[in-house]
Amino acid sequence: MNEWKPIETGPKDGTYVLLFYPTYKLHVRIGNYEKREEFVNGKLKYSKEHWKCDVMSMPGCDPQPTHWMPLPEPPEKENAP
Repeated sequence: MNEWKPIETGPKDGTYVLLFYPTYKLHVRIGNYEKREEFVNGKLKYSKEHWKCDVMSMPGCDPQPTHWMPLPEPPEKENAP
């Protein structure tokens, strides 16, 4: 079975993984690393790189995961056509 790995070693190519957030009530979430840039009139206005998941944080609060793990393989289909 896979082991939790430090977040610094996580994939930064958009791959979805399990993320461990020690500050959330439900510590384990599915998420990915996101790079976002916004340009206005050809000039960079906004750039952000961060781990994101399905939980929205409160304004001024930006919790970050501390560990990650690959998603498990899905179960095989029974009676596949």
